[in-house]
Amino acid sequence: MDPTPSPDPNFLHTFERDGARGLATSRGFRRGEVVCAIPQTARRRRPTRLTVQVGDDEHVEVGGLATLNHSCDPNVRLDVERMEVVAERDIEPGEELTFFYPSTEWEMAEPFDCACGGPRCVGVVRGARDLPAEVLDRYFVNAHVRRRAERID
Repeated sequence: MDPTPSPDPNFLHTFERDGARGLATSRGFRRGEVVCAIPQTARRRRPTRLTVQVGDDEHVEVGGLATLNHSCDPNVRLDVERMEVVAERDIEPGEELTFFYPSTEWEMAEPFDCACGGPRCVGVVRGARDLPAEVLDRYFVNAHVRRRAERID
């Protein structure tokens, strides 16, 4: 089985650029519109590169959504309570879909240097555990991450 099938072959597709994969849409979305459901292909107790954290110690493999790249200025959010990908702003056809990884991840399996270069760039993406509350407050952050962040404040 292909580990990264497209979540919806009708309008989402993976692409490769400079040796990296990403996920783009062939149709536009309005802010607040559901882009697609978050698939759950397997459950894990620990994070991997291919999982999204959905609870304190619960991670799910998300099929083709594993090709969603990080951005400090994301255009979608992963709402793991509703298991939906939601447009954070209006999205144009052909646009790459990105989300803010610390919005779901308390601790990353494989931290990395962010390459977005935006004014709100967090530098190294390690997970929400390593970000100050004022940074997290700029983003949609899932409840399991928000609860953990409030415990350490």
